Amino acid sequence: MRVRIALSLSLPLALLITGCGMGTQDQLSTNPEVVAGAPLSGSLHGGRQPIVGASIYMYAADTTAYGHASDSLIVSYAGGSFPSSEDGNGNYFVTTNAYGGFNLAAGEYSCTVGQQVYLYSIGGNTGAGTNSAAGLMAVLGTCGAGGTFTPYSGASELSGVNMTEVSTVAAAYAMAGFAIDATDVSSSSTALAITGLTNAFSNAASLYTVSSANGTAALSTTPNGNGTVPNEEINSIADILAACVNTTGPTSSACSSLFSNAKSQGSAGTTPTDTATAAINIAHNPGNAVSTLFYISPSTGIPWEPTLATPPNDFTVAITYADTSFNYPYGIAIDASGNAWVTNYYGANVTEVSPTGVILSGPGVGYTTPDMSGPYGIAIDTSGNAWIADTAPELAEIAPGDTSYNEYTPAGLSGNADMGVAIDPYGNIWVANNSTSAVEVSSSGTQLLTTSGGNMHNAIGVASDTSGNMFFANDVGTGSSPYGSTSKYSNSGTADTTGTHAYGYTLDQKFTDAVAIDASGDFWVTNLTSNSIIELTNTGAVVSGTGIYTGGGMYHPDAIAFDGASYAWISNNSGCVSEFNSSGGAVSYSSGYAGGASGTALGSLTAIAVDGSGDVWVVNQSGGDVVELIGAGTPVVTPIVANLVSPYAAHAVNKP
Repeated sequence: MRVRIALSLSLPLALLITGCGMGTQDQLSTNPEVVAGAPLSGSLHGGRQPIVGASIYMYAADTTAYGHASDSLIVSYAGGSFPSSEDGNGNYFVTTNAYGGFNLAAGEYSCTVGQQVYLYSIGGNTGAGTNSAAGLMAVLGTCGAGGTFTPYSGASELSGVNMTEVSTVAAAYAMAGFAIDATDVSSSSTALAITGLTNAFSNAASLYTVSSANGTAALSTTPNGNGTVPNEEINSIADILAACVNTTGPTSSACSSLFSNAKSQGSAGTTPTDTATAAINIAHNPGNAVSTLFYISPSTGIPWEPTLATPPNDFTVAITYADTSFNYPYGIAIDASGNAWVTNYYGANVTEVSPTGVILSGPGVGYTTPDMSGPYGIAIDTSGNAWIADTAPELAEIAPGDTSYNEYTPAGLSGNADMGVAIDPYGNIWVANNSTSAVEVSSSGTQLLTTSGGNMHNAIGVASDTSGNMFFANDVGTGSSPYGSTSKYSNSGTADTTGTHAYGYTLDQKFTDAVAIDASGDFWVTNLTSNSIIELTNTGAVVSGTGIYTGGGMYHPDAIAFDGASYAWISNNSGCVSEFNSSGGAVSYSSGYAGGASGTALGSLTAIAVDGSGDVWVVNQSGGDVVELIGAGTPVVTPIVANLVSPYAAHAVNKP
């Protein structure tokens, strides 16, 4: 997972609970969009036990820059049964009563319309004694004009907010792409970052209903009805946290074992001091110490059920979205709103899925054009239009929301299963023909050129760098030994055969299906039958060392994508996802990531993409569905072409 810098975990508890320089209400008071909060009630439970005397904070994710502390929203308030108290850093909190209850009166907190808000508790007593390590969270969502929140709707929810270990796991995974720890959650101020942050907080409601009655565990189905949630896994992680929460504190066996195995960088990094931050660290490092963590949960008196009977392969949280429009799904692309567009080869259509799994293209329908046949590759341009290559042969353009479409049949398309699609910095569309050539088409559908030379043969994958150079992965090369190869062309279509290794460099095995450009400008390709990925420089040389990376559970890798930290994510036909850092080191363990299931259980994965929330999307062709790994990666600019143009054009991979 990502290497993160912990800003406050090594500080004393007094600083930890105040966020170490956290923004105060004074920073918000000059904003004309600040609104007084509506009355808000709730309860806090560790397992089934009320937590008495805990401090409840209300925070909003900071949107000044990444790595900043969260903003504190509760203000000084002396009235009512739950007056606010001030901590040493000038931030306010309320204290839970003998039943674990708390209340915020109208005006006891303020928020800025559009802020992403969550609750955080620290300390308190579940009956075993005061526990300074007991940290829980609950996502409220977007602050609205009436001081209420979406998805939580405030006063209209009679049962109030229920903070438990389950709500904590839901919050930890939803916020993982933006969180360092429980009190340091932030993004940049760009429109793409705000969209990604909003989508991330919305995902919490797909895992847990924060206004549910006390005792309700994780959801098994998303609120929109077509997503399967790994509720047994989420409950199991919650039970691990509960084993620590219901003790006397950080020196207890359960807490010390949890904290030593849930560090900020897997087996290294900073040791957490509360359970909420431990949950975030588990989300960041889902393959670390899985079995050890699993058995921290008590064997009897388990608070949250149903649970897993045995340790999972990993602790990634994967939601599976189904729809009858998915018919041999193949390609995927993410737009600027965070929606996933999926091509359906046999369905002859495209399914658009929202960040929370809503089928935007119409349940069971999908977008199509009159002549669409066998759609495969897909890319989104800077206007939000989807470009789809199919076997008609044609290149289809579908406007956002299917408001219009165009069909183009440039002469250069081979009809031999047109495959990969990429868009260059100038807005032109490149199609890999699965032949000895590729086609460049303008945004108006005019054919600009057809490539020749460069040892291209059965090109499938295609990617552009910031200069408009195009890189192709050739599925099967020429000659008596049909090895895979790569090809590079300038934006004018000239084959590049210079460099330490001439383009057309023979890779170690055939089936070189996919190519992606990292933040440094190197290009990476997958080798399906050799179970490896290869990194080459922009000049065609294998990077220092072997440049050939294996491990991480990689087996029959089919597609590759980079997240905002330039970590490589690989979907494997064998049924798991692999993760590698920017130096080619395997981050996922020997079995990869399987979405919290036992072993490799996702099916044949043909495509992969990362969104602006840090969620990793994979196309499960054999299962006929799409899977979203919540908070698994680092947020990245979407669509891919937006990385190549202003204001992000310095790198091919950027954080929003």
